[in-house]
Amino acid sequence: MSNVKYKGAVAAGIIAGSAVGVVTGLLIAPKSGKEMREDIADKTKEGLETAKHKVSDVVGKKDDPLTAARKAAHEAIDKIGS
Repeated sequence: MSNVKYKGAVAAGIIAGSAVGVVTGLLIAPKSGKEMREDIADKTKEGLETAKHKVSDVVGKKDDPLTAARKAAHEAIDKIGS
């Protein structure tokens, strides 16, 4: 697999994992429908921004891409969970 395809797959995995985590966390919270939709929209925007920054960091570094992607995914999930 080429480096570009690998980085794209890592980015897609980070974004997908973040989205699943956000939606799952918000769906188990006891809130009204309107509050829930607002929270989902806000957290999704935050998660996407975090993922974009982390993917940029991964692409720009010469470190092991898998290690950098794991670190970025954990940081994104931690930010979304807060």
